[in-house]
Amino acid sequence: GRLVSSPDKQRRYVGFPYMNSLGHFLAQSVDVRREARISSVKRDGGAFVLTSTAGEMYTAEQVLVTAPVEQMRELLADFETDQIASKFAMGAYLDNRRFIRWSTCRGRWRDH
Repeated sequence: GRLVSSPDKQRRYVGFPYMNSLGHFLAQSVDVRREARISSVKRDGGAFVLTSTAGEMYTAEQVLVTAPVEQMRELLADFETDQIASKFAMGAYLDNRRFIRWSTCRGRWRDH
């Protein structure tokens, strides 16, 4: 690799020695559960209740969702997600500036 200056002067950061170093550092004091598939997220007062596909329940003050947009919408069915989904939809602009969106449910491109 080589060092290249930013064409737009935007400051960028790189994790050292690996790109996931920052995530590992930030997760030191966080209870991270791995290999648990969450099937629903509900609000309970000031907390969130997460239910796994195995029936286990977790309570959290905050939840980080990293699933693709369409999966996020299904997972967060009780929440208003339209505004978020519209900003993070995966798609492409064609030469005529028409936007087509990738449908993860159907595994194909669709017009929007």
